[in-house]
Amino acid sequence: MIEYKVVYKQLTQPLREQIFNLWSTNQIMPFDEMLKRIDQVVVVAMDGREVVGVTSVYVSPFGAEDKLYYYYRMFIKPSHRNRNITRTSPPMSTLTRDFLESYNVTPKPHGVVCVLENSKISDKLMTTLGWNYYGKNSQDLPIWYVDFKKD
Repeated sequence: MIEYKVVYKQLTQPLREQIFNLWSTNQIMPFDEMLKRIDQVVVVAMDGREVVGVTSVYVSPFGAEDKLYYYYRMFIKPSHRNRNITRTSPPMSTLTRDFLESYNVTPKPHGVVCVLENSKISDKLMTTLGWNYYGKNSQDLPIWYVDFKKD
Protein backbone atom coordinates (compact mmCIF):
# COMPACT_ATOMS: atom_id res chain seq x y z
CA MET A 1 0.00 0.00 0.00
CA ILE A 2 1.29 3.45 -0.95
CA GLU A 3 1.60 6.01 1.84
CA TYR A 4 2.26 9.71 1.39
CA LYS A 5 4.39 11.94 3.61
CA VAL A 6 4.68 15.71 3.49
CA VAL A 7 8.40 16.41 3.90
CA TYR A 8 8.78 20.01 2.70
CA LYS A 9 11.84 21.63 4.29
CA GLN A 10 12.21 18.67 6.70
CA LEU A 11 13.83 15.84 4.75
CA THR A 12 15.82 13.36 6.80
CA GLN A 13 19.18 12.18 5.48
CA PRO A 14 17.87 8.64 4.73
CA LEU A 15 14.99 10.08 2.68
CA ARG A 16 17.36 12.42 0.85
CA GLU A 17 19.53 9.44 -0.09
CA GLN A 18 16.52 7.44 -1.28
CA ILE A 19 15.28 10.34 -3.42
CA PHE A 20 18.77 10.80 -4.94
CA ASN A 21 18.80 7.08 -5.66
CA LEU A 22 15.34 7.20 -7.27
CA TRP A 23 16.35 10.09 -9.52
CA SER A 24 19.82 8.80 -10.41
CA THR A 25 18.72 5.20 -11.06
CA ASN A 26 16.07 6.51 -13.46
CA GLN A 27 18.44 9.10 -14.99
CA ILE A 28 15.97 11.92 -14.34
CA MET A 29 18.42 14.82 -14.21
CA PRO A 30 22.08 15.69 -13.81
CA PHE A 31 23.57 15.55 -10.31
CA ASP A 32 23.83 19.34 -9.92
CA GLU A 33 20.11 19.65 -10.67
CA MET A 34 19.38 16.92 -8.07
CA LEU A 35 21.29 18.95 -5.47
CA LYS A 36 19.12 21.95 -6.22
CA ARG A 37 15.83 20.07 -6.47
CA ILE A 38 16.18 17.96 -3.32
CA ASP A 39 15.27 20.96 -1.16
CA GLN A 40 12.17 21.51 -3.30
CA VAL A 41 10.59 18.11 -2.52
CA VAL A 42 7.15 18.46 -0.94
CA VAL A 43 5.63 14.96 -0.80
CA VAL A 44 7.12 11.48 -1.01
CA ALA A 45 5.18 8.35 -1.91
CA MET A 46 6.37 5.34 0.06
CA ASP A 47 5.82 1.68 -0.79
CA GLY A 48 6.84 0.17 2.52
CA ARG A 49 10.24 1.71 3.21
CA GLU A 50 10.98 2.55 -0.43
CA VAL A 51 10.47 6.00 -1.97
CA VAL A 52 8.60 5.40 -5.24
CA GLY A 53 7.42 8.91 -6.04
CA VAL A 54 8.04 12.55 -5.25
CA THR A 55 6.50 15.91 -5.88
CA SER A 56 8.60 19.06 -5.91
CA VAL A 57 8.01 22.75 -6.50
CA TYR A 58 9.83 25.98 -7.21
CA VAL A 59 8.50 29.54 -7.17
CA SER A 60 8.42 31.63 -10.34
CA PRO A 61 6.26 34.31 -12.00
CA PHE A 62 3.22 33.13 -13.99
CA GLY A 63 0.52 34.69 -16.14
CA ALA A 64 0.00 38.10 -17.64
CA GLU A 65 0.56 39.83 -14.30
CA ASP A 66 3.71 37.81 -13.44
CA LYS A 67 2.36 36.87 -10.02
CA LEU A 68 4.38 34.32 -8.05
CA TYR A 69 3.20 30.71 -8.29
CA TYR A 70 4.58 27.34 -7.27
CA TYR A 71 5.58 25.30 -10.32
CA TYR A 72 4.70 21.67 -9.61
CA ARG A 73 6.58 18.54 -10.75
CA MET A 74 6.02 14.87 -10.03
CA PHE A 75 8.09 11.78 -10.69
CA ILE A 76 6.84 8.23 -10.14
CA LYS A 77 9.12 5.21 -10.37
CA PRO A 78 8.36 3.43 -13.68
CA SER A 79 7.53 0.13 -11.96
CA HIS A 80 4.79 1.90 -10.00
CA ARG A 81 3.13 3.64 -12.92
CA ASN A 82 -0.15 2.33 -14.36
CA ARG A 83 -0.45 -0.31 -11.64
CA ASN A 84 -0.64 1.08 -8.20
CA ILE A 85 0.56 4.63 -7.62
CA THR A 86 -0.84 6.16 -10.80
CA ARG A 87 -4.36 5.43 -9.66
CA THR A 88 -3.62 7.25 -6.43
CA SER A 89 -1.49 10.07 -7.83
CA PRO A 90 -4.36 12.56 -7.88
CA PRO A 91 -4.37 12.50 -4.07
CA MET A 92 -0.59 13.02 -4.25
CA SER A 93 -1.03 16.19 -6.31
CA THR A 94 -3.95 17.31 -4.16
CA LEU A 95 -1.96 16.70 -0.97
CA THR A 96 0.90 18.79 -2.37
CA ARG A 97 -1.43 21.58 -3.46
CA ASP A 98 -3.34 21.64 -0.15
CA PHE A 99 -0.13 21.69 1.86
CA LEU A 100 1.30 24.57 -0.17
CA GLU A 101 -1.90 26.55 0.23
CA SER A 102 -1.61 26.27 4.01
CA TYR A 103 2.19 26.79 4.09
CA ASN A 104 3.06 30.10 5.71
CA VAL A 105 5.64 31.95 3.64
CA THR A 106 6.15 35.58 2.62
CA PRO A 107 5.57 36.53 -0.08
CA LYS A 108 2.80 33.98 -0.50
CA PRO A 109 2.52 32.47 -4.00
CA HIS A 110 -0.94 32.83 -5.54
CA GLY A 111 -1.34 29.18 -6.51
CA VAL A 112 0.22 26.23 -8.31
CA VAL A 113 1.14 25.74 -12.00
CA CYS A 114 1.66 22.39 -13.72
CA VAL A 115 3.12 21.88 -17.19
CA LEU A 116 1.62 18.51 -18.02
CA GLU A 117 4.15 16.25 -19.75
CA ASN A 118 2.09 13.06 -19.36
CA SER A 119 -0.34 12.91 -22.29
CA LYS A 120 -2.22 10.03 -20.64
CA ILE A 121 -3.67 12.37 -18.01
CA SER A 122 -6.98 13.64 -19.35
CA ASP A 123 -8.34 17.17 -19.32
CA LYS A 124 -11.39 15.78 -17.54
CA LEU A 125 -9.26 14.47 -14.67
CA MET A 126 -7.43 17.78 -14.35
CA THR A 127 -10.67 19.79 -14.20
CA THR A 128 -12.21 17.27 -11.79
CA LEU A 129 -9.21 17.86 -9.51
CA GLY A 130 -9.79 21.61 -9.63
CA TRP A 131 -7.13 22.65 -12.16
CA ASN A 132 -7.81 25.35 -14.78
CA TYR A 133 -6.49 25.16 -18.34
CA TYR A 134 -4.23 28.10 -19.26
CA GLY A 135 -2.88 27.25 -22.72
CA LYS A 136 0.22 25.61 -24.15
CA ASN A 137 3.89 26.40 -23.70
CA SER A 138 6.51 26.69 -26.45
CA GLN A 139 6.94 22.87 -26.43
CA ASP A 140 3.17 22.51 -27.08
CA LEU A 141 2.58 21.06 -23.60
CA PRO A 142 -0.61 22.03 -21.75
CA ILE A 143 -0.31 24.39 -18.80
CA TRP A 144 -2.72 24.00 -15.89
CA TYR A 145 -3.04 26.14 -12.79
CA VAL A 146 -5.02 26.50 -9.61
CA ASP A 147 -5.36 29.65 -7.53
CA PHE A 148 -5.31 29.45 -3.77
CA LYS A 149 -8.40 30.67 -1.99
CA LYS A 150 -8.08 34.24 -0.86
CA ASP A 151 -8.10 34.78 2.91
